[in-house]
Amino acid sequence: MINERRNELKYMADLLRAGATMLTQICPHCKVPLFKLKSGEIICPSCGKKVLFIKKGDLRRKSSILTLTSELEEVLNMKLSEITNEIARSNDLEKTLKLLEAAKIIVDVIIRIRKLREE
Repeated sequence: MINERRNELKYMADLLRAGATMLTQICPHCKVPLFKLKSGEIICPSCGKKVLFIKKGDLRRKSSILTLTSELEEVLNMKLSEITNEIARSNDLEKTLKLLEAAKIIVDVIIRIRKLREE
């Protein structure tokens, strides 16, 4: 625990030496001061998460985007399940390849949705 804290403090000092700015805001997850990098990114040195500040007007839009992406992910998971069942039943190689291509696209979209939610 002490070594973890020491490493955390060393990392914060390294960030400051590299030109990052310590902000007055704290990480909502681990309550450690946030740092703004030269690139403009805001990160937590403890958990490594990127932090975005959202204006009040944008919060409602962000919330609706998260709701829509959750609904979309749910629909895509159902479609992926249907495609998986069709692949299992299929004896036609061409049809199987088309289904696999559709499954690949769905998986790619699901991955993008999850990355979007992490930001």
